[in-house]
Amino acid sequence: GRGRLLVLGRDPVAEALGLGLVRAVDPGRGLLYILTPVAPAVLEQCNTLALGGPSVASPPIVALIDPDQVSTPYVTAEAVSGPGARAHKARKNLQRSGHCS
Repeated sequence: GRGRLLVLGRDPVAEALGLGLVRAVDPGRGLLYILTPVAPAVLEQCNTLALGGPSVASPPIVALIDPDQVSTPYVTAEAVSGPGARAHKARKNLQRSGHCS
């Protein structure tokens, strides 16, 4: 029924609308917060979520190889400047809090 999360015991034969990552669950309001490139109008028609394993992480790599074929939010190969664009040097001379004398 509406408002309940059901688990299917076997693989369903259904049209796949796309991939998404559940980033949060609000049981009080009955909401799932999903990161997905699927359009909201299409997502509103979705009535089933299928659980995937670690192999689900491969589509962002595909997006980096051919970004014109796959639309994946928050993934880019073009970040060459700005925060997080380069590797950071480890600072091994810092002590953890609570270990200072």
